[in-house]
Amino acid sequence: LCKWGKLTKAIDLVNEMTDKKITPNHITFTILIDYHCKAGMIKEAEELFIDMQNRNLKPTNFTYMSLLHGYNKVGNRSKMFSAFENLVERGIEPDELIYSMMIGAYFKEGHLEKGFKLWDLALDKGLLDGLTNETLVETLSGNGEISRVMELLDRIGNQGYNPCLAMCSTLIHG
Repeated sequence: LCKWGKLTKAIDLVNEMTDKKITPNHITFTILIDYHCKAGMIKEAEELFIDMQNRNLKPTNFTYMSLLHGYNKVGNRSKMFSAFENLVERGIEPDELIYSMMIGAYFKEGHLEKGFKLWDLALDKGLLDGLTNETLVETLSGNGEISRVMELLDRIGNQGYNPCLAMCSTLIHG
């Protein structure tokens, strides 16, 4: 139902399941949260997230990824940062996609130190991708922080990452 945009019918089905004593699991809630976030229905996704927890169902990495993406989509980075802190406080290990999204968000909001701290953590865990590094080079170059770009390139080079053509072009362009 969610795949075809029938979110209300999907919620009705979950309520019907509950009425029939069939308990929806964390996967059901995560799917609903994900599709509501994709539709820009963040308030409804938040309500589902709360309902999920009230039922003692634990959110997963993917549940948080959906919320983070939803907050980012509607431009609510403060809630995005708060949800990420909640994920970390719960002891859920961020994956490569979450690190990439959060690092980009911190840098785009001008929180360079937080972004670098998270980048360092992801780098140490081997959870960085080329896109994250390109985003950092682009953001830092655009801010005229060439010494930091050079430091970043040196550090990723020491980890076995090689700059790609797009990254070099961004650096040259400045």
